[in-house]
Amino acid sequence: MKKNKLISIKEDTNDNVNKKINKFNFFIQYANINKNIKNKKGDYFYNSNLPEFQAAYKLTNKDDIVRSLKQKYNVSYNKAEMNISGSGEPKENKIGNREIEITFKKNKSYFRDAVTYKPTKKSEDN
Repeated sequence: MKKNKLISIKEDTNDNVNKKINKFNFFIQYANINKNIKNKKGDYFYNSNLPEFQAAYKLTNKDDIVRSLKQKYNVSYNKAEMNISGSGEPKENKIGNREIEITFKKNKSYFRDAVTYKPTKKSEDN
């Protein structure tokens, strides 16, 4: 990934595959998850000894991530819940991993995304 875009590691990838790669986004690129959940009430667990965390939030049509998923995947929406789990500090996106699962209750469909944050050479120098 460079400049917030996926890139093919093979130079001889065909144009159709390259177009799909260029259009792909992770959930965390649809919306600022931390901003979206900042004022939401939810169930939250954090263990600073490991550190790891888990959180569950109810979502509405007002949430950017729900609007983006509905637009991209044509999801019929009734109720949705977002579960986030990961390692590292929950409010920092600098290092650690995040797994995000969004479940739409009406049609029993869900979307799952996982991202691992690693420091770049540039961030290590700072």
